[in-house]
Amino acid sequence: MRIRVLVINRKKAVYDLSGAICSYIKYTTTRVGSASTVSFDVLKSGEMSFHEGDMVKIFVDKKLYIVCYIFAKSKKEDVISLTCYDILRYMQYKQSYNFSKKTATQIIKQVANEFKIKLGNIADTIYILPDKIYEDKTLLDIVTDALMKTTVKTKKVYTLYDDAGKLTLKESSNMISNYVLGNKSLATTYTYKTSIEESYNYVKLVKPNKKSGKGETYIAFDDEKIKKWGHLQFYKKVDENLNDAQIREMAKNYLKYYARTKRTLKLECLGVKEIRAGSVVLIDIPALGDIDLKKLLLIEKCTHTLSETQHTMSLEMNVIND
Repeated sequence: MRIRVLVINRKKAVYDLSGAICSYIKYTTTRVGSASTVSFDVLKSGEMSFHEGDMVKIFVDKKLYIVCYIFAKSKKEDVISLTCYDILRYMQYKQSYNFSKKTATQIIKQVANEFKIKLGNIADTIYILPDKIYEDKTLLDIVTDALMKTTVKTKKVYTLYDDAGKLTLKESSNMISNYVLGNKSLATTYTYKTSIEESYNYVKLVKPNKKSGKGETYIAFDDEKIKKWGHLQFYKKVDENLNDAQIREMAKNYLKYYARTKRTLKLECLGVKEIRAGSVVLIDIPALGDIDLKKLLLIEKCTHTLSETQHTMSLEMNVIND
């Protein structure tokens, strides 16, 4: 694997750090609500000069793989440690918006255009969201909320990410990998966990009523799971502009999502650079704890560890066993 790392500073000067890197490059992507991070160490030498805010371009086998920006650096003797973030880090600005009759796609495009964020391929989410006022929220939180509401309504999962310097939105069905990961294919070890620590079997949604000063309550519950686990309540205030049918459907969807044992899988594998958080991969591991696993899973977090001689990745995913 051929890796080339360039730093472009604010004066457009370009420094090739490829020969000075003295550690693995760690590249971590998270599917929801967080910028990707890149970290590596450089041996200080010559006229090397870079600062916070400078752009970093990482090429793998002559193809542009990552674009990120230096946000922190530390020096110990002659070794400089760099921490970089991708373009989603620039969506941490807080802002207030009043959106009416817009899709998540339209919201993303509006936000990106206002803050001069480069756009790549943005999928059309189609679903028109209920009117919503956001006060003092980060751009990333606003967009994440719009996408989550779209998923609840349409059952389609979307991933917002930086594709080599361009803000990109894809639906999970368009991010299916051709690779199979498991005991006999690329995986080296795994950790499987079952838990009800984040499970709920009783959902209570409350819609504020400004006229009466009281909230209107909507409840959905799973009696069998209450008997099995005890009373685990999920509580949330909802938008007062939603009607009764919308809130009842929302309660039903929350219950369906949360009233189940949470199963998580951490997989250590040989690296495949095309796989990232948001990718969908076929996982094949027979006798995985209480289940046999052979199904497509959505990657929630992915960390690549790269050098010219080695490439591994660590994957985290939820296992839905309907």
